[in-house]
Amino acid sequence: MIRIAFVAALLTLGNAAWAVTSPFSFQGSLEDGGLPANGSYDLQFVVKNTAGTPLTSSITLEDVPVIGGVFTVPVDFGESIFSGSDRRLGVSVRPGASSGVFVALSPDLPINATPYALTTNSALTAAVADDVIDFAIDSIDIASNAVTTAKLQNDAVTVDKLASNSVSIASFTGGAATGAISISVGANDCNEYDLSFGGVAAGDFVLLNTDPLPDDLIITALNAPATNTLRIKACNVGATTQSVSDLSVRYVSFR
Repeated sequence: MIRIAFVAALLTLGNAAWAVTSPFSFQGSLEDGGLPANGSYDLQFVVKNTAGTPLTSSITLEDVPVIGGVFTVPVDFGESIFSGSDRRLGVSVRPGASSGVFVALSPDLPINATPYALTTNSALTAAVADDVIDFAIDSIDIASNAVTTAKLQNDAVTVDKLASNSVSIASFTGGAATGAISISVGANDCNEYDLSFGGVAAGDFVLLNTDPLPDDLIITALNAPATNTLRIKACNVGATTQSVSDLSVRYVSFR
């Protein structure tokens, strides 16, 4: 009776470093009757989980040459079986001239990653992507509010990237309100006033309209120095003091 013992094995990628594909090279050592095996042997391989359950069909290689106990063969189970979970390689053997049953070697061998292949452990959340194919990232892949102004490079959005009529006055409106003001300005003088208007944000650009406007009195909006605060400037170009009470004012701000 032939006794076959498995001594050592090495699993490595069998392709160039820059073209990682599914086949890999399997190198092992056989003993036959306590001595290094020489001659032809049939080898059978299957991928299992850690519980020893086969996950693939067996791959059988006939008449593999073994010299001084050492052999090297290519094995290919495809890509889908290596999804990141622990895998074991089951190996069975019989003499090449035999058509009998295969003898399973024990234990099953852990399938370890080679140095470059370690990167694939995090490939689903890649740390660096040199390039992304067109249309690879769609709205489903971008979380709500994920892209903010801080993440946009200056001048990143150009006219060519805006759809026709996508930007309107309404898109820029910050706030709008009506109210009344009472002011008094001396002859040939200007005064500034801070008015309270809800809806104004600091830094807004503001348009102001008054109705009616007394003769020789000019009122303009300067800026929005703070939230809900509108600063105006009133200038009297007349020779006498101009005063208004409950003057109707409407503003629109943009941001």
